[in-house]
This record gives sequence, C-alpha cells and structure tokens, in this order.
Amino acid sequence: MKLILRAMLLIILSVLILCNAYAESEGDAPWTVTQYSAGGAVGMFYSIVNPSDGTLILVDSGYPENADQVRQVIEEHGGKIDYWFVTHYHADHCGAFNALYPEYKDKIGTIYITPLTWEEYEPNINPWDHPEYFQAFLELTKDAGNIVPLHRGDAFEIGSLKFTIFNAWDDEVTCSEPANNCSLMFKVESANTSFLFFGDVSFLSSYILEKYGAEALHADYVQAGHHGWQVPMEVYEAINPNEMFIDAMDDLLSNPDYYDRHGVLVRWCEENGIPLHRQSDAPFSVALE
Repeated sequence: MKLILRAMLLIILSVLILCNAYAESEGDAPWTVTQYSAGGAVGMFYSIVNPSDGTLILVDSGYPENADQVRQVIEEHGGKIDYWFVTHYHADHCGAFNALYPEYKDKIGTIYITPLTWEEYEPNINPWDHPEYFQAFLELTKDAGNIVPLHRGDAFEIGSLKFTIFNAWDDEVTCSEPANNCSLMFKVESANTSFLFFGDVSFLSSYILEKYGAEALHADYVQAGHHGWQVPMEVYEAINPNEMFIDAMDDLLSNPDYYDRHGVLVRWCEENGIPLHRQSDAPFSVALE
C-alpha cells in the first residue's frame, strides 16, 4: 500500500512539475520587435508584441499610404492597440496614424507623445516639415483622454518591459531642426535584451550622450536616428550596438545623390561587422529575450 501511495505521489509531483514548466515556457515567450516598411523611401513603423498575452505596442506608423499595412498588423493582433508611441509629427511618422485614428480611436489604450505645442512649433517650421500633419494630429486628438506626454527622464514598465525616455520636447531641445529633435528617444529593456529607438533625433544625440553616458544608452539593437542621417558617428561608436536598423529603402541608400547622408553609417556597419537591417528586408523581427 505504501509503495502504491508513493508511486501515486511521484506521478502527481511529476505532472505538477511538467505543468509548471509548460506554464513558465508559455509565459516567458519573448516580446518581439518588428520593423516594417513605411510607405515611402523613408519612414518609421515598428511593432512590439507580447505573444503570450497579445499586448500590441506600435511605434509610429509611416506615411498615410502605409495605412493598409498598419491596419493589417492591428487586425492580426486582435484589432486593438494597447499602446501607441508617436515619436513626432512628420508625415513619415504619424501620417498613417492620422489616417487610421477615426477608425481605431476607441480601440487605442494609451497614446504616448512628445509634448510639443503648436505655439512652440510654428515659429520653427522648416520648408520640409509639412506642418499640416501636426495640425491634423492636434485636431484629431483634441478631445482624446488617453494622450500621455512623455518627458526626458521618465521611466515606466509595460508588462515585463522597462521603458526609459532619453529625449522629448523641452527647453533642452535647442537646434535648427526642433521638429525632428523633439522626437521621443527611448530604450526598451527586457531581462537580457535592449532596443534603443532614436526616432528622428539627429544632432541633439551628442548632447543626449553627454547627459546620460554611453552605458545608459547602450543597447543590443539600435534604430538609427533620422533614417541614418545627421547622427554623429561617435554617438553610435559609444553606444556600441550589436545590430542596427535603418528606416530607409535600398534604392535610397544606394542613390549616389544621398550617399553622403547615409553612406557613412552603412560603411561603418560593414567595416565593423554590424548587421544593418533595412526596410527593403522588412518585415524583420528580433526577440527581446
């Protein structure tokens, strides 16, 4: 009788151990970051997905012409967006957001933004800014109760991920391109892996590096600022990424007229054996282990 009871206890214990291991393996499925094309030669659109519970985080959206692809990503993940980061208000970053907002406004949990106002933006408009996209964003979201402005130094968690904000609009953003350099710049960290989003931060990155230091900015994966243009190379050298993402298509990167803009970063990655993921290869995903 004792032998039978002991055998039954061993069986029950084995089943419990197996069930617990299965549950842990299911619960520990890594978040996935995916780069997509964005409806033009440049543009920015990423998703961050938790396959265990379906949490969907979007980072920007690309041009208005990219709305169908953004919609497809949303519908593939349950038709809702838990968090949407809008790094700044240029067409290649918020265009599809503006196009889709009327359709999904009641299905978005939180919209994180850089706290730039029209009054601060208007005196600094550059010819290439297309301010109508910022005007449209402000009009579309004027009554929204889920807008959360982020600030330099903010830190918070979404599930098992930690988010640290290194740049957002404030009185420290002093340069000739505030519309780009007001961009959200933030790091996403899991237990063992990190991903640094520059948005369109460019010249200001040197100041950010000086302010926070290379150790704080270091990340396994880095999205190149401003589509690979105008970020001083010493910034990337200090951050020392394992892999990089550039939000530009191959036909732009190989165009001699633009090589002086993007070629330095492309060449640096090649010389240092750093994989450079381009939108021509998208969608491309990495896991945050």
